[in-house]
Amino acid sequence: MKSKKGILGDKCPSGIKKKLVFLTAIGLGQGYFVAGMLSGHIFVFHKNKLVTSAEAHKSSTSKTGCQALHLKTSGHASTNPNDPILFVSGGNDGQIILWEFHLPQKGEDPEKCKLKEMTKPAGRFNLQGISPRPKDHCIKSVCWDGSLNKILVGTKGSEAYTITTTDDDSKTRFLDPKLLFSGHYKDEVWGLATHPLRPEVLATCGDDKTLRVWKTDPDDHQCLAVAELKGMSRACAWKPDGQWLVVGLGGRVGRRTIRNRNKKKNKKNKKNKNGKGGSKGDMNEDEDYEGHFMIFEVKQDMFDSGHKDYEVLTPYMDKPQELNFGRKKGNNNWISDVKFSPNGEIVAFSAHDGQVILYSTANMKTNANQRGGRGSGEREELQCLAYCNKSSSAVTHLDFAQRPSEPNKFYIQTNGK
Repeated sequence: MKSKKGILGDKCPSGIKKKLVFLTAIGLGQGYFVAGMLSGHIFVFHKNKLVTSAEAHKSSTSKTGCQALHLKTSGHASTNPNDPILFVSGGNDGQIILWEFHLPQKGEDPEKCKLKEMTKPAGRFNLQGISPRPKDHCIKSVCWDGSLNKILVGTKGSEAYTITTTDDDSKTRFLDPKLLFSGHYKDEVWGLATHPLRPEVLATCGDDKTLRVWKTDPDDHQCLAVAELKGMSRACAWKPDGQWLVVGLGGRVGRRTIRNRNKKKNKKNKKNKNGKGGSKGDMNEDEDYEGHFMIFEVKQDMFDSGHKDYEVLTPYMDKPQELNFGRKKGNNNWISDVKFSPNGEIVAFSAHDGQVILYSTANMKTNANQRGGRGSGEREELQCLAYCNKSSSAVTHLDFAQRPSEPNKFYIQTNGK
């Protein structure tokens, strides 16, 4: 195999010299191939010479780029040489675009080819407009199957969708978008808790700031529900009745030190005091929610349903509740483990500063059992009961133990670094 340097000539759009990076490419036949560029453009080459280009995937942010291309496959080969070649592109903007490429007539200059976007009906589809919405709409892979009239889409947010396409003159070319699969997609997954009454159901939480409920039957493996978290999470737990999930927030990725984090915080607080930043109470950093926890109510009827799009869990309280650390808050308070007592009346949190803090679950009430008074929809924070601060290092795991002879007495055992 021999390589040749590409020739852009005067066909290269101006102003994108710094983004001339190839992200993907496919062959179109007869010496033509199409390339997706970091700038969001699509370049068409004949052999090693650029013959035409088109703007495809643009974004209001700095994240642009045509990330994926695929030639339409069909079970029936076309016998008309004048029929256009069809392909699909996907980009960082979440757009799916259908394209037509017309080869030049026999004997004509290769530059006489034509590339245009399908317009009648519109050949664009935005993933950000579907439900459930992708966690990260950047498209990393597309596949257009003409025999099935379907497009398979894979996103950076670890979702896989199918979209049906039509060839008639209807108002829309895209029908019935369906989520096939969704999973964690960023860094690490630490939190894992099995349902106390249904062994085939479990919950996971991770550094992608999501809580997910899964069904793991051999013939029915799917994500049942997803919740957005305010920060990365390393621990979650079910209440013994299976109706509640509690998630502890905080964590570390890589070798970033606490000192560097504190420098960043001090710099931010200094800006706030000088009136150059946001309000002092703003929480835009994941670290600001270290030592907080979130509560979610889980409907039991979701476990018996067939395959469907996952449900979105809403937090029990509008804002995460901060642990009452009792003494001056330390520099490493992310929650490492969460456990409920066997009777469900106490929930315990372990933190990386060496403390275990106990809370009462009396205020965790379903919508049907909400107390009135100051408003039937008002939800009170959990009440702190006690501290266990004898550990000399970070508490990594905790559990409850109970003696049969003492049904009303619990013991807490911990592991540390």
